[in-house]
Amino acid sequence: MSKISFEKIFSNDFEIKSLMAKIMDFESHTKFMPAQLESVKILKNNDDGITTEETISFKTIIKKTFIQQTLHKQSGNSLNSKIISGPAKNTKIFIRFEESEGKIRILVDINLKLSLSVRILEPLVKKYYKSYFNAFL
Repeated sequence: MSKISFEKIFSNDFEIKSLMAKIMDFESHTKFMPAQLESVKILKNNDDGITTEETISFKTIIKKTFIQQTLHKQSGNSLNSKIISGPAKNTKIFIRFEESEGKIRILVDINLKLSLSVRILEPLVKKYYKSYFNAFL
């Protein structure tokens, strides 16, 4: 288990509502890292949250493609996501939006859990998450 945390600060030109809408538009996420995030499909959208299926590729020394499912739940100005299948099963991603002094601060906390068979890829996975959120936000 490994923890990843980072934050990004936006000027007051942005609104939390529009940034949250951008994050919740899961099927558009492939535009931000098309080489790694091959596809995102919404499988379910109900009161329990939104379940997506992501196809992720690593094309470095080790070429590997993974399919995982993630359950996303929005609550106020935060999004809680839990990977429910795949090699990163039980990984939790918490994104929180805060507004103060005319700026919007986005805090991302990831509790990364990788299965033994892919643990060797942990440095790449950490780099992927940071690159993904930087490209996306």
